[in-house]
Amino acid sequence: MIQKRYLLWLNGRSRGLIIGEPSSLAVRLKTSVMLLLVIELEAIRIMNLEVIQLSLVRGEK
Repeated sequence: MIQKRYLLWLNGRSRGLIIGEPSSLAVRLKTSVMLLLVIELEAIRIMNLEVIQLSLVRGEK
């Protein structure tokens, strides 16, 4: 089984490489207690990596 690789971008800064599916990561980030994250997924092909851009916004639960 081949796992997809993703570059993680948060607030325009690279946060590293993620192996596996980003959906579970997105769920974990979105359920953060202190921050509300708006997830914007952009499938940008860069050397067979998909870039995930996460826009961080202030919010209340």
